[in-house]
Amino acid sequence: MDIYKGIFQTDITKETIAKKQAAIEQLRKANWPDEKQNKVINTVLENIKKFEAGEPLFPEKSVPGAMTVLREAALDNRLTYDILNKAGSSLTEEDYAKGVALFKAERTEAQVFVMKRFKAKFNYVGDLDKSLNPSYNILGRAPDVAFSAAKEDMLTYLTENPRASFNEITKRSDEIAKKAFKSFKLVLLPEMKAQVDALTVAIPDIKKPEADVVKITKDYIASAAYGKLGRTNKIKVRSFLQDYKMLQKFVKIADEGGAGE
Repeated sequence: MDIYKGIFQTDITKETIAKKQAAIEQLRKANWPDEKQNKVINTVLENIKKFEAGEPLFPEKSVPGAMTVLREAALDNRLTYDILNKAGSSLTEEDYAKGVALFKAERTEAQVFVMKRFKAKFNYVGDLDKSLNPSYNILGRAPDVAFSAAKEDMLTYLTENPRASFNEITKRSDEIAKKAFKSFKLVLLPEMKAQVDALTVAIPDIKKPEADVVKITKDYIASAAYGKLGRTNKIKVRSFLQDYKMLQKFVKIADEGGAGE
């Protein structure tokens, strides 16, 4: 009888599984368990299978406060699959189902959040591009293409990672956005070089390696040489400075993955 009690009275752990299985085999060889005891043993064996598969083992009553822990984690966007799974052994099957619903709601909220943030980031860059030159957009359709690609990457991640939490989803969305924004530099850097080349005759120093283009141009505007320029050329220099500073802002945003929107 002590062997039988040891089968169901001790917790199922990595250390106790082998002992439980050996005890069950010993009793069944002796043809000892009756119908009621066999039912208990079958439940233990079923729970061992769940344990080995990483599934929670449900008690008859939830541990007080276990569900509160899940709700508080969900409120702070901290609910992860691991937290949910670990709480399973402290929750009834019904309460565990509620926890699963909370987790799924977190994922849905995360998906809506990152998609809205993607749209805001890429729209911001598109609006900034238009403000730089209303008649000619340097980036063209690049922000729209990048948004579509980022959205596709995010949906692929969500499909392939059904257990990803809110924070894991938003972290991945940041990585995807940074990758997309860095591609804008492929368009921006040649444009900056072309603008510098166009002003090299007037301000030769801006072509030097590691030159601080903005500072050199400001110094030039403060110089006597600038004062001798005609009105049209003065406007060109000032327009160059304004546009170049905006392009620098673009590059900074690209490097930071959309930060500053």
